[in-house]
Order: sequence, then C-alpha cells, then structure tokens
Amino acid sequence: MDDKHPPSSIQSANLFSYMTFTWIQPKILYGRKNTIVADDIERLSENDRVQRISDLVYKEWTVEVENAKRASTPTHKKRPNLFKVLWRCFGLYAMAPLVSGFFEGVCKISEAVLLGYVIRFFNHPDMTIKQGMGYAVALFLVTLIHGTFHHHNFFHVLRLGTWTRQSLIALMYRKCLTLSTSSSISTGTVVNLISNDLQPFENFAPFGLYLILGPLEMIAGMYFLWQELGVACLAGLLALSLLMPLQAFFSRKFGSIRTNTVNARDERIRTLSDVFSGIELVKLCAWEVPFQEKILMLRSIELKYIWHSNILSSINMAIYFFFQPVVAMFAFTTYWLQHRNAVDPVSLTPDKVFVSLTLFNILRTNMTSYFPKAVQALASVRVSVKRITDFLLLPELRGIEPHVDAKEADGSLYQGGVKAQDLPDILVDMKDASFSWEISTEEKNEILELSAKDRKEKAAKEKEAKAKKGLATDSDTSSDNNVVLLDTPKKVLLNNITMTLRRDELLAIVGPVGSGKSSFCMAILEEMPLVSGSMNIAHHQDSHHRPLSTSYSAQSPWIFAGSIRSNILFGAAFNQDRYDKVIKACELTRDLKLFPKGDATLIGEKGVTLSGGQRARVSLARAAYRDSDIYILDDPLSAVDPKVGHALFQNCINGLLKGKARVLVTHQLQYIKDCENVIVLECGQITHMGNVDGVMKEEVEVTQVVQEGDEVRSIHTRAKFVDVLREFARKAPEVPTEENVPATVGDETATPTAQNSGGIDGKKGKATATADCNEDDGASIMEKNLTVEEVAEGETSFKAYVEFFRIGSTWSKLILTIICLAAAQTIVVLGEFFLTTWSGASAQEQKKSYYPTAFGLYCLGTVIMTLIRSYLFFDCLNASSRNIFRAMLDALMRTNIDFFHANPHGRVLNRFSKDMALIDELLPYVFFDATQIGF
Repeated sequence: MDDKHPPSSIQSANLFSYMTFTWIQPKILYGRKNTIVADDIERLSENDRVQRISDLVYKEWTVEVENAKRASTPTHKKRPNLFKVLWRCFGLYAMAPLVSGFFEGVCKISEAVLLGYVIRFFNHPDMTIKQGMGYAVALFLVTLIHGTFHHHNFFHVLRLGTWTRQSLIALMYRKCLTLSTSSSISTGTVVNLISNDLQPFENFAPFGLYLILGPLEMIAGMYFLWQELGVACLAGLLALSLLMPLQAFFSRKFGSIRTNTVNARDERIRTLSDVFSGIELVKLCAWEVPFQEKILMLRSIELKYIWHSNILSSINMAIYFFFQPVVAMFAFTTYWLQHRNAVDPVSLTPDKVFVSLTLFNILRTNMTSYFPKAVQALASVRVSVKRITDFLLLPELRGIEPHVDAKEADGSLYQGGVKAQDLPDILVDMKDASFSWEISTEEKNEILELSAKDRKEKAAKEKEAKAKKGLATDSDTSSDNNVVLLDTPKKVLLNNITMTLRRDELLAIVGPVGSGKSSFCMAILEEMPLVSGSMNIAHHQDSHHRPLSTSYSAQSPWIFAGSIRSNILFGAAFNQDRYDKVIKACELTRDLKLFPKGDATLIGEKGVTLSGGQRARVSLARAAYRDSDIYILDDPLSAVDPKVGHALFQNCINGLLKGKARVLVTHQLQYIKDCENVIVLECGQITHMGNVDGVMKEEVEVTQVVQEGDEVRSIHTRAKFVDVLREFARKAPEVPTEENVPATVGDETATPTAQNSGGIDGKKGKATATADCNEDDGASIMEKNLTVEEVAEGETSFKAYVEFFRIGSTWSKLILTIICLAAAQTIVVLGEFFLTTWSGASAQEQKKSYYPTAFGLYCLGTVIMTLIRSYLFFDCLNASSRNIFRAMLDALMRTNIDFFHANPHGRVLNRFSKDMALIDELLPYVFFDATQIGF
C-alpha cells in the first residue's frame, strides 16, 4: 500500500530545508491548486511509523507490568506506572524540544534587552549610527533564531504528542483483542477511552515543557526587571506570585471536573451505543422519545461539568489578557511612588517602560498561558492515565502453562507436548483439559484448577466403583479417550477433555444445544482459558518454528460494512485463482451475478443487505480463502437449506479444504458419515469419541426422567449411540420444508438459526424460505443507499461559522459578544498609547497623580471587560454545543432505519463521541485564540 504514496520529504530534507520547513512547501503549493486525496499523502518516515512506536510501548509496558508483579507483596500490590513507560520510550526524544525551548527562552530575554538598546539609541544622541545598526541587526538575528527554535520546539512536541496518542491506541487495541469476558467493559467505554481520553496527551504536549521552562524564564525575567526598575519590579512580581495559589486551585478543580466529565460521557456514550445497536427494536416499539429523553438527561449532566470547566477556562483566558497591564500598573505605580518625592526625580523613560512591558509579557505568557495550560492539561492527563491503566490491567484470556512430562513410557521425547515423530500429523493434543471463561486472577485460576482435579478424581472413583460391581464402563467398550461424566460444574464449561486433531482429519462435533460445542471451538482457538490439564498445539517444522495458522467461521456470521470482496479477503492479498475457487465452492457464484456490482457490491452494517444464508456463506468463504493449517467451522450449515448445505459440504468443507485439519460443529447429522472422527459433547464433557462406524454400534448410558403420578424419578438405561444422535437432532430447531421455496430466492433459508432434523437415517431434508422473492432487488436498492463517509473539500465558509454561533445564541447576544471583544482590544491599545504619553512626559510632569490614577482605572476597565467578553464567548459556544447535540440526536431518532444500515455503527457513534468532545472542549480555546488575533 505504501508504494502508492510518495516518499517522505522529511527523510530526504537537507539541513537548511529541515530548519526552515521548506521540505513541506511543495505539498502546500500542490494543495492550493488541487484537492489532496489519500494517495497524495506521503509515506511516514521511519521514526513516525506506528509499528515502531507501538512495539516499543508494548514492550516497555510488558516489562513494567512484570516489574510491578515482582515488587508486589501480599499486603501491597504495586501498580504499573504508565508515565514511566512513556518516559522510557520517548524521554530521550523529549530532550530535543526541551533544549530548543531553553534556547528559545534565551532568545526571548535577549530580544527584550536588545529592544532597550535600540530605543535608547533614539533617545541618546551620543550613541553612534554604527552602534544603533549593530543593535538592530542583533535584534533581527535573535528574533529570527527565536522563531526558528520556537517552531521547531512546537513541531517536535506535537510530533511527540502524536506518537504518544498513536502508541496508546495500538496498546489499547491489543488489549481489546485479549480481554476476558469477565472484564465487563462496554463498547461505549472503549470508544470513549480511545476517542476522548487520549486527547489530553496531545493537548499537554505543546505546553508540558513549560512546567520546567516557565520557572526558568521567570527567574531570568526577574533579574533583568530588577536591572530596569529596581525594587519596584517586586510589586509586579508580587502580583504575578498571586497566580501560584490560583493555578493550584484551578489544577485541583480541573482534575475533579475532568473525572466527572469523562464518567458522565462514558455513561452517555454507553447508552448511545446500546440504542444504536438495537435501533431496529427501538423503532419497532416506538421508543425513540423515551430513549431520547434519557440520552438528553445524561447529556445535561455531562454539560454541567463541561460548563464548570469552561467557566474556569474563561477566567484563565481573561487572566492572560488583563494580567500584563495589571502587573505593569503595580510595578510602574510603585516606581512612581518611589521617585516622585526624590530631590533628583527619576522619570519613567520609554526604554524602561517598553523593556519592562516586554519582560512582563514574557512572564505573563509563561505564568498565565503556557504554565496554566500545562497544569490544566497535566490534570487531564493524570485522569486519563488512571483510566487507561485501569483498562490495561483488566483481566485477559489466559490459560495455565501446560505441564507435560519430558518423556513418555516409550521413551520418545515430546516437543511441545506432541511426539516428534507425530508432529507432522498431530496438530492439537488435549489431555484432561478443562476450560472456563471465569478466570480473571491467579487466585481464581488456582481454585478452578483444584476444582477440575477434584472432579477428575471423583470420576475415577465412580468408574472404579462401577468396575467392582461388574458394570462395563465406556473405556471398556470403546477407546481410552472416552470419558463419561455428566455432572456439569457451574464455572468450568469444558471438563477433562482428551482428544487429538490430525493434519488431514475432518472432526465432527455434535451434541445438544448448550452442550459446549462453541466453547470447544474457543478452546482450540486458545480464546478460552485453560484451567487444568494440558493443550498443546504443534508448530511448523521449519527453521522459524512458525505457529500454525487457523481460520475460523463463527456460528453467528460477522460481516462488516464494505464490499463482499473486502469481507472475504479481510485484508489478505488478492489471488484470482484462489478467490474463484472459494466463490464456487461456497455457492456464491449465482448471488454475485444477481448483485448490481458483483463482489464490489456494498453491504450494510452487520450485512443487513444479505440474507442469513448469504451471510453464512460469505463468512465461510472468508475462512476458506485463507490457506490455513486448521479450519474451525462452527455450525456453518445451519443457515442454508439441505441442497445448498450438501453442496457446501461436498465442494468446500470436504472438497476445497480436503487434506486440511477441519473441526466441523454441526446439527446436520447426515454429514457425520463422511467424517473421520466424531466427538459427542454433553454438559461440557466428551461422552463419546471415535470413528463413526465404531460409534454407531456402541451403547452409552443415559438418564431418562420419568413421571409416575406426582412422583418424578430418573432411570439409568442404555441405548445405541445412533438413537442418542437422533434424540439430539430432534431437540434441535426445526427447518421448514423445501416444497414452498420460491425458485427466485435461492437455495437458502431466511433465518440463520434453521437446522436440519433429518437425522442419520437418510430421509430427505426439506426447507422453506420466508424471504421476499424480490430480495435481490431490495439488496440493490439498499446498496445504492450505502454511503462512503463524506470528506469536506476547500475552505470552511464564513456562513458555517455564523451558523455555528447562531444555533446557540440570539442575534442580540452575538452582537453584544462582538462589541465586548472589540472593546477589550481597544482598551489594550489605548493603554499602550497612554504608557507612551506617560513615559514621554517630563520628570516634573510625571509627579502628578493623574498618570497612575488614570492607568489604574484603565486596568480596572480591562479586567471587567475581559471577564465579560470571556464569559459571553464561552457561554455562546456552550449553548451551541448543547443545541447541536440535541439537533443531531433528534434527526437521528427521526431518520429512516435505512440510515443505520447504510452507515457503520462506529461512524455514527464517532460523531457523538470524539466530534462532540472536540466541540465541547477544544473548539472554545481555538475559537477564542482566533478571535483575539482577529481583534
């Protein structure tokens, strides 16, 4: 895929191009004239590749977890530290922006000092032109270097933030693939973690370094302020010091508000996810209004915390705006009081005023913008780290390490539990293996292991007692692998399983509903944790000792929104010959001819445009397309009628896949005669196993419940195995008869749960279909409605911005906000003119109290106006966010059900999670900064 993209420009950039960012200029010029599409995006550089950074973080996280386990004690469990993991991975790279940020600070201080020399040049005629030109050139060069360091600093920290976000997404994705069912975490919570809880890392990246650089720049600024104003600078610094407790308070508040916000958002997104997943039922029962009210109620709780956060943010933004004149007022008024009664009065000069203002501006930027934002973002990051760590520590699927003797009785060495000479043939070997889903801790694992051993000992004692009584046991009448133990434990789902799967074997798994057939598949897939015994899966006998590959077709077909071909390939490389064979073997040739675009036809979320049989065959085709060593097929024939089922079995399962190891779970008992071996499961245990011919002739002990009057009792009796299989088939759901199938529907049933009850006696199965005869026409119409996510092109129109503000406010409120924005900026400009007038007055004129009084009133007006404008601005955006969500939800609840079929669940949920979070939290800051620049 990377071959389609142009190479990375940053990797081939020379030093000058790298320092000046001209390496990106060709792409900017191209974007001005053309619409940039996915193929125009350059390949990532080696340092930016997600594979590299994700593997690095995963490795360090694994080490951290192991270190935490070793450091834990019975009384104190040490918790892995995600901060340490990120520091070990990216700490060295963070040194580069830290160093560039330090030199940026040096340049900022140097600019203020050089500015003073340039101003003094104009006020001191004794300075030569050469000196003035030297100061001007030095100021120009320092400003140029400052800009270079500043932009490289932000480039590297933003890059670092992206690395952190992407690596954590990959780490959480890996965790999702190994989560245990005991974790009990909802899809909405995972979506919220990835969409919203990772955003604070990117918000923290640009400002985090100022937790270190901010105090350093403050110390340097204080030194040079002392040189300009003397003791009077302490008054300004005192005003700045008042920010420290205020920022500490804000940090605590932001942390608690963030925790409440994400918890409220979790609940809202969880509810939305549940509603979207069951939208058919919601609309069928006309539950739109109650669910809409519930979601809006949850949204109001979330907005309450967001509003509190926005209030604090507006105060923070206002402080940044008015604190420079306030600090200057304290410093200059103190300077005026200090010198007004002096015999030889010292006046405020332009160089003192503007150098001091520049230094105060540096301190203000650090202490009222960068440092507070870093503190605020750090509070959010700490909350996110705790939530992400909690997620990463959720129990995973795992089994007990198998304990296999090094030598068997014949002295043959085992390799991974499988004899060396049998390795090419035996792929899976289970010995007294018990499995359970309910393993979340080592303590539970040990308890379940002991429980399984107790049951095994109990079974052995029962068999020994029967032997003493002269009763034939299953091990006497069949093979040593047979185990009869019908008392099912409550937690362990599969008990004492002993079996082997050979390389070219077709193994049938049969049993009544709920007997553990799907769990048996999960056990072979190593998804269900091993409680006791051993399960060993062979490896390839090549130099790399590669693990076996496995294809799996689930009982409930999983289809994603996309084309039929993409569902079959599932990311694998396209091979025309293999693909054609799979399509033919899975009886999809006719279906693809009827679809409007063949295998390029788009199918909706969960395959809603396909019938149950088509979904089952696409799922089977996906498994068959892969050239795997083991194929696990969980009831793939249940959704098709006998004719199609027979074709699938002969052409695919026992045709295309012949020669491979196949595990077939089925209720279609007529196919068992073509299998090499059969396993019968009941209550999670193997009641019989062996070749089909031998199994049919044998008898098994069964328990029959008999009611005589009011008394119910059980009778132990024996029956032939073939009769037991017929009983299993009778208990399975019925399949309608075949005579009523319309010729245009195709050879499949409409429901994925239909199963054949013909049994093993060879009676012809019959089926019906309730699908509409115009099913393919319906698929064509639905296919036209399936949408690819729209991507906006060009510039955002001014009308869009107006509508965004207008949706949450009246025109009068918007006009008032604009007036306040303009008035606040006007006051700032007037204040700078006033300082020019004050510093330009004579020493005697500056003795008048008019100047400090007027400047104090100006500062008071600045404080009031900036607070009002910040409040009004954030209030407008909060109202817009509230009304946009309400409008989106209302439109979604009223839309046709086809919308949910045409748009993937994740895409719709993303609009209500990540996009709304950006509108709630990030957009207000960006808009406010933009309006400050605009005004």
